[in-house]
This record gives sequence, structure tokens and C-alpha cells, in this order.
Amino acid sequence: MIEACRELYVKYMGKKHRQIALEMRAAGWPEFNRRLLYTHVVRGVEYGAWIERFGWKEEVERLEREAAERDAGRTTFEDWLLAEPSGLKWTARHHAYICEHLRRITDGSARRLMIFIPPRHGKSELATVRYIAWRLIRDARMNVIIGCYNQKLANRFSRKIKQITDGRVIRSHARHAAEEWETAVGGSVKAVGVGAGITGFGGDLIIIDDPVKGRAVANSRNFRDKLWDWYKDDVHTRLEPGAAVVLIQTRWHDDDLAGRLLKDMEDGGEHWEVVRLPALAEGEAESPARQNHLRQPVAGQNHPRQPVARQNHLRQRVARRLS
Repeated sequence: MIEACRELYVKYMGKKHRQIALEMRAAGWPEFNRRLLYTHVVRGVEYGAWIERFGWKEEVERLEREAAERDAGRTTFEDWLLAEPSGLKWTARHHAYICEHLRRITDGSARRLMIFIPPRHGKSELATVRYIAWRLIRDARMNVIIGCYNQKLANRFSRKIKQITDGRVIRSHARHAAEEWETAVGGSVKAVGVGAGITGFGGDLIIIDDPVKGRAVANSRNFRDKLWDWYKDDVHTRLEPGAAVVLIQTRWHDDDLAGRLLKDMEDGGEHWEVVRLPALAEGEAESPARQNHLRQPVAGQNHPRQPVARQNHLRQRVARRLS
């Protein structure tokens, strides 16, 4: 029983004691009580204290130091991704292409980046969840803002980041909810849905991921205007000096947030680097200066969930609807 408890304690890196108790009981020790982890006295006799007696706290601290040393040795986001024990593969060409541009955000040679890619190609897990986690592990003082089409999705990304950084980034006890949590050294993550206020919160890195839920919403001029106002009045005003913004989305409408930002760029506004990865390769871009193309189709070669035959079928179906 003690060894089984130790494995759970290490698994949860010294946290989630209630969960440990639940799993111990489910594993065949119904009498287990989490009080065994701590020192308690009954009629003058000390019981428990497993954490202290068996050196589990020191073991967890050693594992945390080793993890920090490994993270410090991974100098690039790509190295860190490949070394992560997540079971996910990040070897597709479009993943490498996205990482190449995220590298420019990291080193400061680019401050504004758009990534256009179809659904189900790993864009959010890579460029939102994993990238933010890696940046926080490298610098826990960073302030990050995540914006999505609703609060539920933003919170989901935030919880994933907390899970990945658990044991690697020390979190503050003052704020630890999914929608807003802080690190012990002053960094923070703020997760918001489109339209939500961000008053009093600055961002060194702002990632807007899927600001539009789908085509039906994108077709609403009223929604597009509200999204544009939210970006200008709430998001953009939260930028710290030298901050970066990454916009990740599927293009549902020419007049969406990305479309308006690109038009603003053509009129002399902020410069954006654009990574455009269509599901199927198309003709040359109408404005090569504005767009970077991976000229092979993303689907088929790199993503078996979205084979070329299926993408052709979807294209034909959309064409019939628009004709």
C-alpha cells in the first residue's frame, strides 16, 4: 500500500491529496485515509507522516529540479516539443513551418503573426497551448492573454497550460482559477472570450485563437464589427512595450478580424507576418508580399484525418452552396 501511495504522490508531484485518496480506495485499499500522509496523534501515539518518513517530498523536489534542468537544456521550442512525453507527434511539415515563424516571435524579430490553417490540424495544441507553456517555463514572469470565441474554450486552453507547467512553474496561491492565474514571480495567464473586458491586465504575449466559432457567425456583420471593436478597444490597449500578438484562425469571411487587420496593414498600419496553410494547394497568392505559402497541401501528406479526397469533397459541397 505504501509503495502504491508513493507512486501516486510522485505522479501528482506532491499535490492532489484528495485524488490520491480516491485512487487508493479504488485500487483496493478502502480503509486508506489521506491523513496517513501527514503526522497526526491519536491518544498520544503518532501515526502517518508518510511524506516525511519516506522522503517523498525530497523525491518530488529532485524530480522538479531534473525537469527544470532538462527544460533549460532545450534551447528551442522544437527541441522541447519533441522531448515532451505527451505522446503527440510534431514532425509534420506544417508543424515545422509554424514553429519556424513562432521562433521569430520568441526572438523578437517579429511582433505580429497570423496563422491560417483548417480545423483539426493541431494549430491550437501547438501554437496556443504548447507554445505558451514553453514560454512560461522559460520565463515565469511573462504575462499572457488568451482570447477565444467564448470563455469556455479560453478556459480549456488555460487549464491545459496549467497542467503542462505543473511542477515546472511555481504558481501563486492568490489567483489560480482557469480564467486567471498567476505565477509566484509575477507572471500571469488571463483567458477571455470575445467581448470580455481585460481591464487592469497587460500582456507580453497575446494569442487570439479561433475568435469566430464558424461560418454562420462570421457571416454576421454585427458580430464582425463587435469583434473588431473588441480587438481595438480591449485587446490592443493591453499590449505591454515590445509585446507580441499571434492570431490563429480558420478564415470564414474576407471581412473577418484577419481581413480587417490586413487591410489596415495595407493602409499603413501594423505589419503582420502571415502563414497561410490551405487544406489543398491553390494558385499563387494575390499579394505575395502579404503571405507566406507552404505550397503543398496540408492535408493528405501530413494529416491522415483530413485526406485530400475528403477535402475535395468539402470544397465541391461549399462551391455548390455558394453557386
